[in-house]
Amino acid sequence: MCGRYASSRGAHDLASWFHTEEPPEDQALPPTWNVAPTDPVHAVLQRDGARKQPYYLTTRDGSPLAMAGLYEVWAPSDGERLWTCTVLTTDAPDELGHIHDRTPLLVPPADWNRWLDPDLDDPGQDLLVPGTPGVLDAWPVSAAVGNVRNDGAELVAPERPEPTTLF
Repeated sequence: MCGRYASSRGAHDLASWFHTEEPPEDQALPPTWNVAPTDPVHAVLQRDGARKQPYYLTTRDGSPLAMAGLYEVWAPSDGERLWTCTVLTTDAPDELGHIHDRTPLLVPPADWNRWLDPDLDDPGQDLLVPGTPGVLDAWPVSAAVGNVRNDGAELVAPERPEPTTLF
């Protein structure tokens, strides 16, 4: 497909065609018959209540959730050591794919020692497998979890997600 197209319809006309909310007046763009990749354009999209729905994930059997990860220790220019880490992710199984397309790579309890053994150069590729269906439970929680000032057990209490709207 080529990188140029025409965009001559107004925002209100597009809102009518796509049955969306009317755009603000200050969002109007002039017509153009040669849209370049860097030009502003109108876009129609669907959002869930203008925010993502957070979910709480936990093991079904109550065991700790061990996520595979990597760490690094480095010294910035001031010389103080900084410890950093990252969680490894993999494709989400079908039962969690509706929440997000990625999920943390889990290490089963039987493999914890092998994963953490510093004397092993390679703990084995069989540890790096997609999440096992039937291991996790997930439920929607309050958007308050998105604010780092909030902390408490109430953040993982189940909450009903907001309905989807188009605007």
